[in-house]
Amino acid sequence: MIALMETGDQLRYVWCIPKGRGGMVFFALYRGLNMVTKVHTVMLD
Repeated sequence: MIALMETGDQLRYVWCIPKGRGGMVFFALYRGLNMVTKVHTVMLD
């Protein structure tokens, strides 16, 4: 991931909670509004 990083990139904690059960939590590297790569996924139940 370090090889992908550029000045100004952000490592963000993303928490997606849909209606009902489930959801996703992960870290992602963002460049502006675009996700460059996803770092880790955790499933919520």
